[in-house]
Amino acid sequence: MALDKRSGASLEGDLFIYCTGFASLLVGRHFETRIRPLKDVLFIDSAWAVQAPYVTEDAPISSVTTSTAQSAGWVWDIGLSTRRGIGHVFSSAHTTDDAALAELRAYVAR
Repeated sequence: MALDKRSGASLEGDLFIYCTGFASLLVGRHFETRIRPLKDVLFIDSAWAVQAPYVTEDAPISSVTTSTAQSAGWVWDIGLSTRRGIGHVFSSAHTTDDAALAELRAYVAR
């Protein structure tokens, strides 16, 4: 696989990581590909996220991401080297922002 650069040179590789996010520099801007809405089949469209410190500096770091079902989505909990990344993704058609935030707060409090 290769990417052709503007200079005419080719960049060979087995794996290219594309991470321009919503800027979508390659797929959106260069190839002019539009984002196709999938709201009819993908209901999760909102999220709350927090960073939580470990209780102690020597607390064990989880080697897995935990997902816990909630009323209209799920909470993820990722153990990182210095903190936990915790978030709640949910369907705004099936709950309110305030209710989802309350579920996330209850999870973090546990």
